[in-house]
Amino acid sequence: MNSPNAFIKFLLEFHCTRDYFECHEILEEYWKEEPSNRRNPVWVGFIQLAVSLYHYRRKNVKGASRSLSKAKRILMEQQMQVDALGIHFNALIELISRVESRLEQGKDYESISLPLKKPLLDLCMQESKERKLTWISQSDLNNYELINRHKTRDRSDVIKERTKQLQLRHTKE
Repeated sequence: MNSPNAFIKFLLEFHCTRDYFECHEILEEYWKEEPSNRRNPVWVGFIQLAVSLYHYRRKNVKGASRSLSKAKRILMEQQMQVDALGIHFNALIELISRVESRLEQGKDYESISLPLKKPLLDLCMQESKERKLTWISQSDLNNYELINRHKTRDRSDVIKERTKQLQLRHTKE
């Protein structure tokens, strides 16, 4: 399984900008492109991982723990696909377990790096270089917009689409 473009974008956001909200958006959009009966659960695992780190960084321990638990369960069920994407499966599960332990111990959030295999690692490093991004940066814990992306993002497209769908439903009734 080759890593799709959306996953590369996810990895760049995950490691370079630490914009976990954007990570979630990228993979969710990609996941939803497939018909609902053919959607690949591995993407949900990575979405939940990003969501958990978003919550953890915001000190929402309950939300982080719940999302991380879901991510771990899903990714463990998708071992072959995780490995085929270019991620060291055992190292990923160990990493998730360490984050779970930190959460349980009440330790502060720390940025993590996913255990990428070559050639995926080389591809991501090259992409980050081309985009003038620092590969493996640390979260800027003072960046309000990054930490609170769900509050600060532009939702005009979402609102416009919801209004459109609502009008369509009323038209059909």
